[in-house]
Amino acid sequence: MTSDAGPTLRRVGSAARRGYSALRAAIASGVRRSSRGGDAPSSAASADVRPAGWWDLLPFTAHNIVLAPGLGTRPGPTSPSDDVRTATMVAARGGSMRGDRVVDLGSLEGGFTLAFAALGADAVGIEVRDVSVARAELARALLGETNATFICSDLVDELDRQPPADAVLATGILYHFADPLDVLRRIRQLNPAVLLVDTHVASDERTHECSDFVERVVDGHRFRGRLFHEFDADSTPSERGAMTWAAWSDEDAFWPIEDDLVRMLEIAGFAEIRKVDVADDAPWEVDRRNRVMYLATSGADHVEAEPERNGDLHRIEGDETTGSG
Repeated sequence: MTSDAGPTLRRVGSAARRGYSALRAAIASGVRRSSRGGDAPSSAASADVRPAGWWDLLPFTAHNIVLAPGLGTRPGPTSPSDDVRTATMVAARGGSMRGDRVVDLGSLEGGFTLAFAALGADAVGIEVRDVSVARAELARALLGETNATFICSDLVDELDRQPPADAVLATGILYHFADPLDVLRRIRQLNPAVLLVDTHVASDERTHECSDFVERVVDGHRFRGRLFHEFDADSTPSERGAMTWAAWSDEDAFWPIEDDLVRMLEIAGFAEIRKVDVADDAPWEVDRRNRVMYLATSGADHVEAEPERNGDLHRIEGDETTGSG
């Protein structure tokens, strides 16, 4: 259940538009939760919801989570609550997500997890970087949101521990993996009624400092795409932790061409795979170059061919295979 962020935040909403100093002042003014779930003045006998060092968590880097009218965690971008991805998921679930168990993969600062929770879903955000989880928890606490849970964990490991889900959101995450088919297979184990994939793919135009075209063979399936360099091999965990928009485990991610992304969804066991055409003026807060969105449903159980060769890379004739550096 979501409660209003309260009069304290509303009073400074207009001032917050002038910058993060006002946002910090708003939060510092003493937003506290009463035992009845409403806002209470700072003198009330209630626990302060702000984590220690909360001021260091501002500004957020990605999600503009609306805390009160005119007051967001990153003034400017569209709120995840108003983003086309949220609307697409709701429509795919028949117009309501109330009571659904929704898993948000690579939840970053929690904007979409909190948006689904506000709609009545039991929302779980999985994010590997503790600073992003801390930001998500700050927003959750300020909103008084009890339907959202954030797990700080490696995504691949956590998928194997998760129970079934009604819906899975994979936005801005699949293109961070060297083996996206493996990730899709793990998602399929959750047996979601709806999966939304929002990701970059490889195209004829070389963008994002990707490599030239390569071919990858996974379990006997041949895929064509490009490599995207995420981080250097000698990067420390601390350095990777500060790269909040980069991969965690894979130095080079594999971006398949769009047709092969669809094939991966099919091989993983998804059915009714449908591309979502996003209007130019739709609120889709992403880099739209080579970006696609697909909806898929879990199909019947199937048996795949025996594994042949995993992860082999092959240079395509006449095309150099290079990292992006």
